[in-house]
Amino acid sequence: MHVQKCAIAPALALLLAMLVMGPGASYGQSFFGSVNGTVSDATGAVVPGATVTLVNQATGVETETVTNASGLYTFVNVRAGRYAISVAATGFKVAQMPVFAVGVNDSIVQNVSLEVGAVTETIEVTGQA
Repeated sequence: MHVQKCAIAPALALLLAMLVMGPGASYGQSFFGSVNGTVSDATGAVVPGATVTLVNQATGVETETVTNASGLYTFVNVRAGRYAISVAATGFKVAQMPVFAVGVNDSIVQNVSLEVGAVTETIEVTGQA
């Protein structure tokens, strides 16, 4: 019976070491990247509330977000691949950015400058009866 205890002890020590060290090694691994940037106008003023659409070129899957009060947007957990971005905001032309690649652990910055769009008029009609 003494022989069995000696054989089990190293196996338990190895198993314990694998359990303790195994999960820690995988915490730093990531299979995604991120895309972020600032949306501004031609004068450099930020554009809050702009809709930013990220399109995966291989799958056609679209993901949308809206810029914050500082004109910033962020897409996290972006799978590696080729993407395009479009940005739309009231009073501006839609901006289409060239296709770009996102790799594992990449943090891609895509700043976008919007051009003023066509002016639209709103006419308010009031009448007297």
